[in-house]
Amino acid sequence: FLLTLAARTMFGVVAVALAAWCVAAARAAEGLDVASYTETSAFACLAANHSYRFVIVRAYHSYGGVDTNAPPTLANAKAAGIPHRDVYNFPCYGKAKTGEIPAKQQVDDMVTFLAANNAEYTRVWFDVESNPSTGCQWETDPQNFTLNCEFLAQLVKEGGALNLAMGVYASKKTWDLFMGNCTAASALPLWYAGWDYVESFDKWVPYGGWTTPTIKQYGNTNGLCGLSQDADWYPD
Repeated sequence: FLLTLAARTMFGVVAVALAAWCVAAARAAEGLDVASYTETSAFACLAANHSYRFVIVRAYHSYGGVDTNAPPTLANAKAAGIPHRDVYNFPCYGKAKTGEIPAKQQVDDMVTFLAANNAEYTRVWFDVESNPSTGCQWETDPQNFTLNCEFLAQLVKEGGALNLAMGVYASKKTWDLFMGNCTAASALPLWYAGWDYVESFDKWVPYGGWTTPTIKQYGNTNGLCGLSQDADWYPD
């Protein structure tokens, strides 16, 4: 039968929208972040079977020390064909406050260790969330949020001195809990946590001086390729 002009137009609009969605989906980047040693086989499975394209590996522990699993994990990801590899630094504010491990040292120790072990990575993300390690917690009194902000600014300053590409990991909840109105890192990319298992920035709301996020941690890999790690996404 013959379609009416209106029907043809409607189907045309639907087809264009579907094509645009498919292109956007194809361009979106799937990834994960890991806080433990991960085998090449697991990364290979993610890359080959699920089109994972990036990983962010912990390189500095919340208690104030380098993560020795970072270099081999980064190497395994590269060998498996994961093209984009970053690291994150989970800094210890409390030990910087006492002078035991200043902010500058927390960046320098990580970078020096990674370089000594020939680790290849693109960006360093500074992790702003509740710190479970003894003596490393952030200030929780809003009157002292400026101290947290200054510590973050010192981390970023040292990263800049080392010519690092940098970013910040934080949810709005943790930012409100520890940073308040701090905008010390607003010029850097934001990787945020929004555990709704939806690959979209639609529910994101501004904080910290950011106007848009770069990466979303949206859930867990839930056993994919034998891994239970945080799942991440960004629109490519």
